[in-house]
Amino acid sequence: ALVPTHGGGAGGGSSGFFCGKSCATSAWESYHAIETAAGSAMAPLVRRCVDHGLKFPLVVARLACMVLSRAAHANAADSLCHVNFPTGVSPPEEWLEEHAMLRIALARGMAMHGVKGGNFDQDAFTRLDDLTAEWYVGVTSRLH
Repeated sequence: ALVPTHGGGAGGGSSGFFCGKSCATSAWESYHAIETAAGSAMAPLVRRCVDHGLKFPLVVARLACMVLSRAAHANAADSLCHVNFPTGVSPPEEWLEEHAMLRIALARGMAMHGVKGGNFDQDAFTRLDDLTAEWYVGVTSRLH
């Protein structure tokens, strides 16, 4: 039996269905609790992706949720090839803006929902600090 997600609507999180309870439980433990906690704070990033036809920022957002849930390591994408920016060339400003939107959404979700009801632990805030702009640019550059 299909199990509905907790997200969607005007906010963040994925709207739809999981194939069953085991998939819903696995998703909740690995990323969905944090994604759902971010809720409407994720809306600016989701809206930007819809308006511009972007997918990679949402992939990076999902990885960030998995890192915060301890389901993945921050270096999970390191084995992929990445863009080498020439010396003196900054990453695209859009990527830095997307990182800021993601960081705000995750911080708000974690602060509002704390450790209750989600797969948070006391170190989740420390792991959030590890998801820097450089981390975002590194992961995003590997997806292009």
